[in-house]
Amino acid sequence: MQDVADAMVNEVVFYDSVKDQNALVIELVKKQIPDFNQFKDEPEKLKAIEKVYEKLNESNNEIRKAMEKMQEIEEVKIIEASK
Repeated sequence: MQDVADAMVNEVVFYDSVKDQNALVIELVKKQIPDFNQFKDEPEKLKAIEKVYEKLNESNNEIRKAMEKMQEIEEVKIIEASK
């Protein structure tokens, strides 16, 4: 999930480069990740988190594909290399 948050920050900071790379993720996140506040109890929240985690790890997931494209952006490469 930290990678998704990082990708969202990259989209905000380097919007034009991310858009040019066709790697926008924020709208995809809005569609695929539920508002966890809607779940009333912990077991329900944990089940939802597990489901999201599994979905994000599917090889054909749109968010995952966009994040892979984002890794080709020069500014993102520089940040990733400094980690």
